[in-house]
Amino acid sequence: NVLSLADDLGQQWETLNNAIKPYPACHFNHAFADCALLLKIEHQIESTSIERITALVHEDQVDIVCEPLQEKRKPKNPYEAQFSIPYIVASIIVNEQFTLQELFPDALKDPKVLSLSEKVDYAITDQSLYPKHFSGSLIVELASGERFEKVVKYNRGSRKNPLTLNEITGKYSANCAMSINGRSAEKI
Repeated sequence: NVLSLADDLGQQWETLNNAIKPYPACHFNHAFADCALLLKIEHQIESTSIERITALVHEDQVDIVCEPLQEKRKPKNPYEAQFSIPYIVASIIVNEQFTLQELFPDALKDPKVLSLSEKVDYAITDQSLYPKHFSGSLIVELASGERFEKVVKYNRGSRKNPLTLNEITGKYSANCAMSINGRSAEKI
């Protein structure tokens, strides 16, 4: 019934339920990126101390963000990078961010990122909340034998884990700064 669609018009705002991506990448990768960032910060992990990283991935996501693994570890262009858990996780640990700049041609050739990306593997898990939520889990093993794990049940930017206003405006400002000045960005 068409009339029922408009019954709460002006009262129920669905735009408040929209997800805002914190990263310029496939939604499947966001929780893994957050796991990497949280592990790096919480344990002060240096990329050179990492022996191995394992992403615990739902089997239905593997073909999109993990395979073919060697190609995912060395994306040839921004589009391939946006669909690569190994590249995004490595880039986050090396750069402490994953922004549009990490998709530039020079960034895609960064030897530190590519070296770490070679150490990123995956395993199938039945603990993922996918497809209802884009969750992720990451295990980082250091050369010292230390092992750290992080789970993000609800990807940041989703209704269950929304971005803060500062995160939203920060992303907006950073993206605008690539092509317009700050004053123009504020005016918009």
